[in-house]
Amino acid sequence: MAPLSWDVYFDKTLGCWMGKNAGGTLGEPMEGRREILDLDWYPEVREGGIPNDDLEVQLVWLHALETRGQDLSAAELAAEWLDHYLPNWDEYGFGKTNVRKGLLPPLSGSYNNAFSTSMGCPIRSEIWACIAPGLPLLAARRARTDAMVDHTDESIYAEMLFAVLESCAYVESDRDRLMALGLAAIPDTCRTAVAVRTMMSTWRETHDWRAARQAILDAVGDYANFTDAPQNIGFTLLGWYSAPDDFGRAICDAVNCGFDTDCTGATLGSIYGIAWGAKRLPKRWIEPLGDTVAILEARTRLRHPPKTLLELTERTAAVAVASLARQGYVFGPGRVIEVELPSPEEVRRSIRDAGLWNTARDTVEHRFHHGRARVRYPSGPVLGKGENRVLEVTVSNDTERRLEGPIAAVSASPGLRVGPCVPDTIDLAPGESVEVRLDVALAADAPAECHSDLALVVRAEGMAPWSCTVSFVRPMIWHMEKREPECFEALSAEEPTVAGEPVAVTTNLIPLPTAGTWLGRTRVLNPSAHEREVRICAPSTLPVRLWLNGVRVVDNPGSERIRPSFHSNAPHHYGAAKLVPGWNTLTGIWRQRAEPGCSHVFLTEPDGRGWGDLAFEA
Repeated sequence: MAPLSWDVYFDKTLGCWMGKNAGGTLGEPMEGRREILDLDWYPEVREGGIPNDDLEVQLVWLHALETRGQDLSAAELAAEWLDHYLPNWDEYGFGKTNVRKGLLPPLSGSYNNAFSTSMGCPIRSEIWACIAPGLPLLAARRARTDAMVDHTDESIYAEMLFAVLESCAYVESDRDRLMALGLAAIPDTCRTAVAVRTMMSTWRETHDWRAARQAILDAVGDYANFTDAPQNIGFTLLGWYSAPDDFGRAICDAVNCGFDTDCTGATLGSIYGIAWGAKRLPKRWIEPLGDTVAILEARTRLRHPPKTLLELTERTAAVAVASLARQGYVFGPGRVIEVELPSPEEVRRSIRDAGLWNTARDTVEHRFHHGRARVRYPSGPVLGKGENRVLEVTVSNDTERRLEGPIAAVSASPGLRVGPCVPDTIDLAPGESVEVRLDVALAADAPAECHSDLALVVRAEGMAPWSCTVSFVRPMIWHMEKREPECFEALSAEEPTVAGEPVAVTTNLIPLPTAGTWLGRTRVLNPSAHEREVRICAPSTLPVRLWLNGVRVVDNPGSERIRPSFHSNAPHHYGAAKLVPGWNTLTGIWRQRAEPGCSHVFLTEPDGRGWGDLAFEA
């Protein structure tokens, strides 16, 4: 058993937020640079540090815990994300767009999300450790629930690794034991584990952080996506090895590896802050930033965000008291609790047996009065006209009474045909589950919509009916036709006929199967009675031109490297236009090379907020 006093807990939590702020301030100006850097001090010093999402996102989850309670579901976190964090960068934007279309976690993180293994969720691990100090399995479970909102696989593992390590650091000071506990929380074969173990072995052999950095890149490097999680997790922990007793040098070494530098510096800073506590952090690095929490209010829609790191610590501690109470611990000022850290073997066995390594991308869980309904999309969440799908539903009784009554599904969209549930009644003793199958079909003449929805209804005896919405997204439909090479330059504002066969595009990636010039057309339905300003996003390694309603909106020569997001590329990858009410015509022409490139097309609001109601038809 290990004791944890209130004073130690509070000091370590304050240290977490101080370290997070310091490392984020160091790394923020360097974000995205892929070369080796040479920092030994902050590029910019200002009161409160430099605002960055590494700390801001923690405030959103704190708000969720304060207002929604402890037992947060991934769907509740997704709702909080929509309501209170406004940026639509990369995985944040695609995850939120999916939620607007009715796809809840984990579908929101996995569907049509090129950034699903990025750093957006590993940087959110600290809040779960802070409210589960010395309880790594609880921290891991909460981190996994969080990560599914907008990520998959490697990012989920990365957040679990950090949450376990940080939770244990409240009562364990030995770095090697903390690393063993963190690594035990994730599969040995995942890229994140490979990155960390490669770093550790190379460091032991060379004691050269540059050599370790290169070994990480050789093993798991992704130069195209500088935010890819595995490489950045390796860089983060490399700083802990290169300077275990020097906070400033450690965060500089992590940031000097380049890539997602605000994340690597901020997370390593928080690890030192928890392991050491605020009192041990060097004043040289902490005092210039002061106690202010620097956030951009334009990015967070929070009524009462913490103004200082001390207030943030006090509010985090208040949530931790409630969290620990649910685990049977009475904690607070003047109190000491005794926690027992599991061994790495126990961590691995418990997490594996609890199914926390099962990062299934196709099953959404809905809670109801007395149980859960897990809806599995075995063929994915896309349903086009004339297509059929099967839903597999597992209903579980979490009560201490019998749960019996009919279960049915009702179409909520025109043209969506829903078969009867098989079986159509449930009769469950406490703790039992039943598998239910449901056939769904979309008529060939169904009206155009962004998504098709049905309601699953359970009418258990002795309780009010419960229902949940289950959604399928519609694909984009493009007519695609190969043309003569001169067509690329000759195409003008006049809208040519595209005679090619309709192609269902289930992501944003335009199908260009062979080298040559390709002409494509789709129609976009704006269901509003008003014009809408729209941002036409066409990140492309290939030359592409796009016209909306006969007006050229994108003239993109292509780029060697792109990020398929709404904001991360040069201006020529984007265009501004207006959608008229009703149908709009979007025409594009591409030059595919012998060495294939890629081109994406999607529409957002001017600020990057993805639409949840636009439909695309040929």
